[in-house]
Amino acid sequence: MEMSYYLDAMGCSNHLDVRECHSPAEDNNYADFVNLDSTRRAAHVGDVPFGAQSGDVYSYLIPDICQSTRPVLEVRTTVNA
Repeated sequence: MEMSYYLDAMGCSNHLDVRECHSPAEDNNYADFVNLDSTRRAAHVGDVPFGAQSGDVYSYLIPDICQSTRPVLEVRTTVNA
């Protein structure tokens, strides 16, 4: 198959620049889905809307984000060597 087939299927109007691909609106409805009452009841999140705690979550993850993975990689490379 030609590359143009895939680019057309992805909604790319410019085949030389894939950054200009436009996805259908229904592909970008994650926030709407997780804010549905049925989804919120299934996830047991109560009255907290999606994205409301993102600042708190980010601040709690900073130590993990900034932590080096070098020790883990060294162990894995020496075990597999």
